[in-house]
Amino acid sequence: MNMNTMKAGRWLWIVAFAAVWCALRVFWLDCDPGVPSIWEYGYNATDEGYYLCGGKQKYLWGYFVDMARTEAYSYGFSAGTHWLSYLAHLLFGLSTWAWRIPFFVICLVAWMALFRHVEKRIGSVSAFALCASISCMPMFVAYERTASNDVLIGSLLVLSYVISTGCALWRAAAAGLLVSTIVLVKPSVFVLLPVVAAGVLEQRKGRNAFHAVIVFAVSAAASLLLCKWLVVLSVLPDAARAGITAGEMVKRTTTHYPLPSIFDFVSHFKGFSSFPRDPSIQFLGIAAPLVSALPLALAARSVLLRRWNGNLLLFLSVPAYVAAVSVMNTIYTHYFLPMLFMLPIVVSAAVHELSAAETDEKPDVRRLVAVSVAVFAVDLIGILFLAGYTVAPAECQNFYSRIYNLPARNVWGMTGTMMVAFAVAVTLAIAFMRGFNGFRKAGVVWFVIALIAASAVFAAMPAAVLAPAMKQSSSVYFAPMSMSLVVISLALVFIFGCRSRLPWRRIACIAVPCMVLACYVVTPVWREALFEFLRPGTHIQEKVASELKTLLPKDAIVIGERSNQVLLSLPIRTATTFAANSDPIPVIRSILASEPNAKLYALADSQHAYNLQHYREHAKEYRLHLMKEFKMPSFSNGKPASVYLCRIEPLRAEGGSK
Repeated sequence: MNMNTMKAGRWLWIVAFAAVWCALRVFWLDCDPGVPSIWEYGYNATDEGYYLCGGKQKYLWGYFVDMARTEAYSYGFSAGTHWLSYLAHLLFGLSTWAWRIPFFVICLVAWMALFRHVEKRIGSVSAFALCASISCMPMFVAYERTASNDVLIGSLLVLSYVISTGCALWRAAAAGLLVSTIVLVKPSVFVLLPVVAAGVLEQRKGRNAFHAVIVFAVSAAASLLLCKWLVVLSVLPDAARAGITAGEMVKRTTTHYPLPSIFDFVSHFKGFSSFPRDPSIQFLGIAAPLVSALPLALAARSVLLRRWNGNLLLFLSVPAYVAAVSVMNTIYTHYFLPMLFMLPIVVSAAVHELSAAETDEKPDVRRLVAVSVAVFAVDLIGILFLAGYTVAPAECQNFYSRIYNLPARNVWGMTGTMMVAFAVAVTLAIAFMRGFNGFRKAGVVWFVIALIAASAVFAAMPAAVLAPAMKQSSSVYFAPMSMSLVVISLALVFIFGCRSRLPWRRIACIAVPCMVLACYVVTPVWREALFEFLRPGTHIQEKVASELKTLLPKDAIVIGERSNQVLLSLPIRTATTFAANSDPIPVIRSILASEPNAKLYALADSQHAYNLQHYREHAKEYRLHLMKEFKMPSFSNGKPASVYLCRIEPLRAEGGSK
């Protein structure tokens, strides 16, 4: 085969991947955000507006932040998303889709770079199999159709990692500059820096590696300072208008969820024990052990073989990020998206490490088949046991406080026995594969890694048992748990147990697509998502916005949790209540203090009933006049919920006249 034919084949595969990727995303860019089966509380009803409205304000009125309206309350820690929104509006004007274009383009470029990186290491066919199958996971398809912060973080992370690999020092410098821009999206950049540092070390050794890491660290630090300075600089006119310093304005608009204390060990253990928590369990499926237990197993194997390289740091930093996310008090599945982006890189690095076999012996095919069948049989017995596993209702309901928050109790109290049994069985299977060679030396490591893998798998047990109480089917949680059990047990046995050469590249390019396909077949949530992905998208938000355009005066200010999302395409001012914990009263008072004759309107949500409660409690100060009722997807499950447009009439103090 000549060089031209090989190049043509490579281009064919990357074009085929781009076609598959775009086919599931590009036609839905102007549709409502969200897929009913992959619906996380609040995100699809509010978050694009939260993180993009500053760009609309800059485009229409010349400022990113208006302190009186608490818009944009997220600017201080996510200025980059507002800048992208501003760029989109400059290029395309106001529309129901313009703000998604920059996110879409950056994401597509990241996937192309990722494909090219994997292709260089394991070939075009394997790269297509890995990237196409992993990018078809429901979480990717659902969130890459929107302007999602975590998709943007994942895209910047992948681009930074790919740029960092190679021998030229400029790559390390460029990677440091690029990865630090994540600080313009979320503070999680500090947990992601080791991931890119792993790329810096991938192909470098000795003094070259040391120099590259120094260049990367200096570049990243300089970029972080530059980004922070640019954020302050960008709000200088806005701060002067509000009569405060730019630094104070940035501080007031930095209102993300509080990060957990490093020393809160009790909460950390709860978070670790319950990873990935409901509903992440059903949405992530097999991805949960693939971004936690799998890279840890590969790291342990590298340490046992004394392979100190960039891949070892990669295998450690991926689960480290997952661990940092898992101890957050408020958790959403899309927080894990940056590590899902890294899965093709992790798998290709695993193929490289596993291909360097401990011996040149030919594999004992009969032993491989026998052990595989035995492990699968044990897993099947375990699944049948788990299907009939129950606990007393009073004990069971103490495990979860709220589904998105930390559990009330340590989940290992329920799953500990199963975890130990799983770890013992896997350790014995590995020892048998190796002919009990090295059992005394490495057996403890095998057992510990198997125990960690069991923790990730059996974290679903409380949710599976509690499912009827949550008015869901146990299969929603049980199916992905069963899949994960089979996948991770076989993976551990082969990673640690096989000492001879196997066609790992072929195994990976067959196994990963098969796992993803199997999840679509057996996991109820994934199966529902597949059909929803192929349906035409809805345009409810666009329809409501068009009706609001006729009902609202141009100088109106619309207050409510949904306001900036629904009105993102209209030249109407909004005021979210999120920064005031959904209480509209402080926002109303702030607006009236700066603009006494403001025309105020409320977009009140029946599903967020407590904002209506605030209005009732202050009925002597403010009266609501219902103008129209709309049906929009609810915060919690995407089903239709009532949303009311009301005119707000300020009243005088109690005992006075209007």
